[in-house]
Amino acid sequence: MKKLLVPAVAALLVFSVVPVVMASQPNIVVDEAPAPVARLTAQDRRDLQRIEGYFNSLKPLEATFTQRATGLDGSVGQVSGNLKLWRPGRLRIQYDAPSKDFIVADGANIYHWDDQMKQQSQTGIDSTLAGFLLKRDLDFEGEDVTVVRVEHPVPQQMEVTLRSVKDPQAGEMTLVVQESPMQLLGWRVLDAQGVVTQVKLSNIKADQTFRRSDFVFRNPNFGNNRNNR
Repeated sequence: MKKLLVPAVAALLVFSVVPVVMASQPNIVVDEAPAPVARLTAQDRRDLQRIEGYFNSLKPLEATFTQRATGLDGSVGQVSGNLKLWRPGRLRIQYDAPSKDFIVADGANIYHWDDQMKQQSQTGIDSTLAGFLLKRDLDFEGEDVTVVRVEHPVPQQMEVTLRSVKDPQAGEMTLVVQESPMQLLGWRVLDAQGVVTQVKLSNIKADQTFRRSDFVFRNPNFGNNRNNR
């Protein structure tokens, strides 16, 4: 067994790297080239503008989540936890016990604490697909992402699949939103190895009040701190 790191917020995440315990996966790249980008219709562009408006006016949000990853061999890993999103720039993902892992975005970097390894990793927000959602002015027609497709799989639900402009072969992230009233319901990530990670939000509470200290990384190795409170 190993800890498979799946990009998600973000992954999120993602929204950055999201840990799920699964069986080891073969080191296989599914596609030599990314799937072609669909031609967006006028309605697609109107829908994207609505989603941009939703995110750019989004008040601090808190939710519980369930994350499920499915590997190429059919193996499944599942975890749950709490998510705090304070645009622009701030994100906190705290996994439920017994896990003590957490992810923090402080406006500049995304930090992941791996409690099993007792070590942190970090990356710049701008280097992740998830970081796109934390930008001050989210713009689907900017220089960060390519919109691969816009779909309506069921009534009152929309899915927008994105690909990084800088690294299109890294994978795809699909945002899942409720149309009316507009609400982020979760996201799905397909990575370069073919692993699919789905995050579903529940108990969503908007217009929350957070402490700025909730979005500051504190290394648990350095004594008492508030990371796991």
